[in-house]
Amino acid sequence: MSPGLDDEALSEVVGFVLILALVMAAISLYITYVVPAQGREDEIQKMTQVRDWFVNYKTQVDTLWMNSPPHVPSPFDTLSPSYHYPRSQDASSMDALSWLYTNQTELFDITSGGTTLSQVLDPATGSGTTPARMFIPILAPIRSSARVGLPEYGENFTITTNSTSDYANVSLRGLEFQSQNNYWIQQTYTYQDGGVFLVQNATSGNADISVLAYPAISIVNATTSPEVNLMLVNMAGTTEGAIGTSSPVMVRTWLNDPPDYVIANKTFTSVTLTAHTRSAPYAQMWVDTFNNAVRSGLANSTATLPGPLATIINTTDARITIDAPQDSSVNLTVSQADYIAHLQNVQSMME
Repeated sequence: MSPGLDDEALSEVVGFVLILALVMAAISLYITYVVPAQGREDEIQKMTQVRDWFVNYKTQVDTLWMNSPPHVPSPFDTLSPSYHYPRSQDASSMDALSWLYTNQTELFDITSGGTTLSQVLDPATGSGTTPARMFIPILAPIRSSARVGLPEYGENFTITTNSTSDYANVSLRGLEFQSQNNYWIQQTYTYQDGGVFLVQNATSGNADISVLAYPAISIVNATTSPEVNLMLVNMAGTTEGAIGTSSPVMVRTWLNDPPDYVIANKTFTSVTLTAHTRSAPYAQMWVDTFNNAVRSGLANSTATLPGPLATIINTTDARITIDAPQDSSVNLTVSQADYIAHLQNVQSMME
């Protein structure tokens, strides 16, 4: 072979190697910068969807106890709760109708009708099949996953009256979503006692805490005495622990029993609310919850509420005490709703 042909063949090889090097460099830059940015954007969007899902879940779960006794309106425009005086038609005279009023009362038991809320929570990013994911998986972001469950951390909510006895002791077990993101900060969403809470970077020393929707707690300084009203939400689960998953999870929730009054407008010299939580960030969440109830209750009042604002006790307990003014009392009303939730993996149709 002549030297000219040898040089031409060598130049073709060198050109091919250079082109291959440029392609590999472009792929390397794409993997280094574009894929993480795309993955971060996907996870931010997914966390926004999860946030909206939990707020919507709280709204729908609240409707179950709000539309059940003793919270439903009185039927037939009566003033007596749940009672109606029926009228009987006199059949002895067919040409003239008259009404006979009985002295009996009829109780209408209005329940939630066994309504079950069914919602699907998809914890993963990158659902669906894209060309990059099919043929060159390395060019697509790694799919995130999450742990969804009803974990039992031993948290509970207590109500102490007159500084001596616990009037109510309810578990704070709730629905929890723990992200397992690959490109974005870790977030934990919790539906607990009727509220929606968000903790970011819970394992770090600088956890970011947010209350997305407050529980049904009101602390109002009425005309003559403070009033404390609470709806305690107790949630049990048929799925123990958590589901580590990247596929959708079906969450079915129903009201176990109609809500009932635990304490119906009783008076005390003092009322103490305590949330016993798993860690300091969650205690701070409940401090914010209690203080928000105080601020909301005093928004249209020039009076001051007796007692200090909420504080953290023993690192993991959030507590607030409402003391009665002199020659007065604290009016306390507590309702409780018991729910059952069932979690089940659902095979994604997009996978």
